[in-house]
Amino acid sequence: MARVILHIHSLEGGGAERVWAILASGLAGLGHECLFVVERVDDANRPFLDSTVSYKVLTASSHVAQVAEMAALWRHTQPQVVLTACGNANFKAALVRAGGQRKPGL
Repeated sequence: MARVILHIHSLEGGGAERVWAILASGLAGLGHECLFVVERVDDANRPFLDSTVSYKVLTASSHVAQVAEMAALWRHTQPQVVLTACGNANFKAALVRAGGQRKPGL
């Protein structure tokens, strides 16, 4: 099975945040190793995130520092799949990827 990182700004709100938590839970239920990464704490949709999904809150306070933190996280976890949603998370993942932190094909 695959190692998957799912990255979104937080678990606040309703639409994308809830869908992302349900998606992570479904992937984990299929046997994938899932790490759910958020940029800030808000647990409104946390009940939709299965306990088998690892949960990480980025500790860096600036966007630039969060990109560096994500790059280190990718190097450490060596995910086979990275999924991002909603603006900043998408842009940060693109910056990590453009920085050569992953092998070609991701």
